[in-house]
Amino acid sequence: MPNLLGKKHLITKDKMFDPLLAICPDFEVVWLSFVDQWSEDADDLPFYLLLLDLSLYMSELLDGDKEDEISAILSVAESWLLNGDSYVREAAVVGLLEGLQTQYSGQRKSPVEYIRLLPPECRYWWGKVERFWSSGELLIDGRQAT
Repeated sequence: MPNLLGKKHLITKDKMFDPLLAICPDFEVVWLSFVDQWSEDADDLPFYLLLLDLSLYMSELLDGDKEDEISAILSVAESWLLNGDSYVREAAVVGLLEGLQTQYSGQRKSPVEYIRLLPPECRYWWGKVERFWSSGELLIDGRQAT
């Protein structure tokens, strides 16, 4: 949403989980445990690790056929990619999308099941992560600025 100066509000590290917790209250238990575990580093929480926990949580949702909740979480990830500061964007790619591809713990379904649920920006970066692991392609945005 543009502010009065016409600039988008950047999502910063300290606010990135607010929308996720609002739409996914069951994840709050994981959030609180994480914050408690890292309380001595409260000013610099390692959110990449929490995003790996989120990817494991999402694999449970996938196995439970809870696609609506997965889509809601991916909508938050989409906003991180489109409106996040550099830390938030990188965390969304390396912490969450890569986690969904490589840290999968489910028994019934494959991570490729996420692909049809991915919003456009998440889909773009999903492909970049796949190509990083398959051919070493850099995780940089190769699209032309318009």
